[in-house]
Amino acid sequence: MNLKEFIQTEIKSQISEAKDMTFVDYLKVLDSKFLDGMKAVRGDNGSDAAITPTRGDILQNFKLFRNYLSALTKKYKGDKTKLRFISEHTNKFNETIESVINSVNEEQLDEKLITFSNRAPYGQIVFMAGGAGSGKGFAIDNFIDSAGFKVRDVDEMKKAVGKLDQLGKFSVDKWYKKYGKKLSDKPGKDGGLSPKAHVEEFVLGKGMSISDISKDLKNPNNVASLHYIVDSMGLKDKWVINMLSGKTNKETLPNLLFDITAKKVSSITDVIEPLIANGYDSKNVHLIWVLKNYHAAVEANKTRDRVVPDDILLQTHEGASKTMWQVLTKIKPKGLDGRIDVILNNNKFTAKFVDSNGKEIQVEPNQMNKFKKAQPVVSGFKSLPIKKQGGGIIPEKYWQGILKGWILSNTPDTIDFEELEKPPKEKKK
Repeated sequence: MNLKEFIQTEIKSQISEAKDMTFVDYLKVLDSKFLDGMKAVRGDNGSDAAITPTRGDILQNFKLFRNYLSALTKKYKGDKTKLRFISEHTNKFNETIESVINSVNEEQLDEKLITFSNRAPYGQIVFMAGGAGSGKGFAIDNFIDSAGFKVRDVDEMKKAVGKLDQLGKFSVDKWYKKYGKKLSDKPGKDGGLSPKAHVEEFVLGKGMSISDISKDLKNPNNVASLHYIVDSMGLKDKWVINMLSGKTNKETLPNLLFDITAKKVSSITDVIEPLIANGYDSKNVHLIWVLKNYHAAVEANKTRDRVVPDDILLQTHEGASKTMWQVLTKIKPKGLDGRIDVILNNNKFTAKFVDSNGKEIQVEPNQMNKFKKAQPVVSGFKSLPIKKQGGGIIPEKYWQGILKGWILSNTPDTIDFEELEKPPKEKKK
């Protein structure tokens, strides 16, 4: 039985029990049953029997269907009509259910996601690269099969540091005494403050606590300060150590996803080496570049909860473009032998599911999806495959011209494409 058949059977079996329910109450019952199914698939019920198709397959379909239930619940929350009078609303009911069933058809879904090793539950590494504000979080939720991945989110680490300060377990003085010497005193690009000078002026000089900084991330100076604090502590490296602690079986190494700006190739290579040493297979190490129009990222940055300073935003987009072009056309990092793709994360190239009135279906935040705000349900997006898993780079004639166009149209004007294409040895002259 496929997912479509399961949904149809579930609806028919439940309708006789739902005569005194409103439509929204019925949706909640149906949602709870799918939640039970997801727990069973994850093995939360104690069973570890082999599942075909893969758990990732099933969970992703369950997740999408629950998203639709959430959207329908919001749409009809004011409708108090009991289902025993469903004959009066047959057209609305049938149209809604048929729309949901068709939308979650697994064959459709498989064509809309980037997947890794046929959705293997273990042993996968994914680097999501892209400049600040490029929408990597949205891409993780909507463009790739991220079910079952542990995500290294530096923003969450920063929040955690602020909470430790609030609990009295951490302070600026303790941090500076232990990690202050690791702050670079090299001036920033265009003569800006060095990380050390920045912290001395905007943190120590103003008597700021880490908690004070964390509470106001609309202030770009606070965002930069928190970034320097977390970076000096090496929390990103400690996360990897924690994830691999006690994992001695190479067959069950966790799926890990790294959200990086990729300003430097070392942000990839420095992580790959210890992962391979701990048992990961290089064929399962993948790279996705989320390319967003720089000017759109600048506008989006103004409305974010965490406003990235303009100079850092520019540097991350410049750095990501240079790093990715180097990786794709010159030197592929050792140990990176999985698939490589570029996602063009621009609104006009991202298709969303809509209801019968043409309005985008929105998914509200809940405990399962952990969204920060309502999100549309994506039905398709534009991406460019560069490398197949375990194989060589796809012939340049199939992608290089397209990617050049994407880069020229979407990256900062400060990038000199002719300089970008020069061999490394010429750049050193």
